Amino acid sequence: VLLTCAALAARALVFTASASAADHLTPPGGLLKLDADLVLSGADKLELAGTKEKPCTLEGGNFRIVTRGKWTGAIRMVHCKIHKLGKSENPADARLAPDCEVILVQASGKGEVGIENCTFDECNGLSVNNGDQSTTRFLRNTVLENSLNRIDKQPGLTRCFFSASGASPAPKFFQGNRIYRGSTSFGSPNWLVGGDKDEESNIVAGLRTGIFATSPDTVVRGNYLECNLKVTEEFIYWSQVSTFSTKGLAEHNVINRGHWVVRGIEGEFRYNLVMEPHGHNSIQIGKGKVHHNIFAHPCREPDHFGSSNIIGASSVISQIYATDGFEIYNNTFDGKGLGNGIDIPRESFCPSVRNNAFFNFEAARVIGPGWDEKAAEPLPERLGYADYNLFHNPAMKPCDNYAIAVKGKQERKDAGFALNDVPKGGGINAQCDPKFKGPIPVKFPFALDDIKAGKVTVSQILKFYRDAYSPAPGSPLMDAGDPADGTGIDIGAVDAGKPAVWKTP
Repeated sequence: VLLTCAALAARALVFTASASAADHLTPPGGLLKLDADLVLSGADKLELAGTKEKPCTLEGGNFRIVTRGKWTGAIRMVHCKIHKLGKSENPADARLAPDCEVILVQASGKGEVGIENCTFDECNGLSVNNGDQSTTRFLRNTVLENSLNRIDKQPGLTRCFFSASGASPAPKFFQGNRIYRGSTSFGSPNWLVGGDKDEESNIVAGLRTGIFATSPDTVVRGNYLECNLKVTEEFIYWSQVSTFSTKGLAEHNVINRGHWVVRGIEGEFRYNLVMEPHGHNSIQIGKGKVHHNIFAHPCREPDHFGSSNIIGASSVISQIYATDGFEIYNNTFDGKGLGNGIDIPRESFCPSVRNNAFFNFEAARVIGPGWDEKAAEPLPERLGYADYNLFHNPAMKPCDNYAIAVKGKQERKDAGFALNDVPKGGGINAQCDPKFKGPIPVKFPFALDDIKAGKVTVSQILKFYRDAYSPAPGSPLMDAGDPADGTGIDIGAVDAGKPAVWKTP
């Protein structure tokens, strides 16, 4: 029987939950202490109804909250301090322990998981499977750095903190959270991760942190991601670190650090800031659209050999894993320290590279074949369209704008292959100063502690970079984009001329 708040207030606010199936309500200021796994079945409900002034406490004792059978009930945890929920894993064991999560839930019917304004202290991860029309809300929670979800140098021995699966089409929300250890994974449809307001931004920063959205219906918007790659006695190296991927829509995010900062784009990736690849690439693409993004800065942390980060063999976009179906347009690439620009390897084909600004590159070529391929004549024909781009790379000696070609076209002579690159009518490998507003940042100017504390917001970071890379008055970028895209189209990620009117979304 679900006890009323009035009845509970007449008792001591300490409750012990065993494995028996029942409803559980903990009122404001109450303590729920587990002496076994708390098993929910049928329409069972669990509610920890804390307030900001009187938070609840859940002492997990390293037990779990799990569901059994077709569970259609509700978990509601608000303003709760959650301590030692979920099993600990032995780091000496080379295997991942089964079923060690804090909450291991399969929701059916119109079941509901709502966790808001909670702090997870020495807890393992959450796994929520939403079936039928069930929903999940994970809002304004904090996952401390001492969480128990396993982090390892190898990705196969690493566990997410939050994992979502299932086929429920109902709207689901992951907003305003602070995740300081482990990644988040969204495999079920119709998640909104982040939002339009700064208070809805998720700050995901720490060891093996990241957001991985594998459902094409997921929107990831307005978040800050920073993966910690520091070498320590425990983590003497890192392998296969990536920080973000999506099969849906990703926009207005700040994504910072990783061997591959973004590894896996099969949807639409737009209006993001991507920084600090460590030894590999800023982005690895499969299919979809990559547009209106700013790419900048190599990672400055030492690698596991104790030297500074080695970037020379990397590229901003490389290691294509699909043969075609992706477009790269209206991006600003600041190549200072980042190797090549775009690599299109063997047996791959890029339909369109247009309206991009390539700036500050120092490596051998800007757009070319795979990073492990030497220059070849005739140029490999791996582009479907390449035009209305701007190159300004004075440190590149000699300059090589294109080391791959558009089939059947001559560079700088035919429309569709650099004829309309800036300056229009220029020679092969012509360069042109984009005249950005500046000053151009040489390193990320914001402190992580300030971002965690909310003193610096995602919108402020994006504004800083967009201002710096916006065209100044008289810039050749303004209104110089491909007229096939519409009117007033600028080159680069930031529009500053006539208002852009796109013919297609």
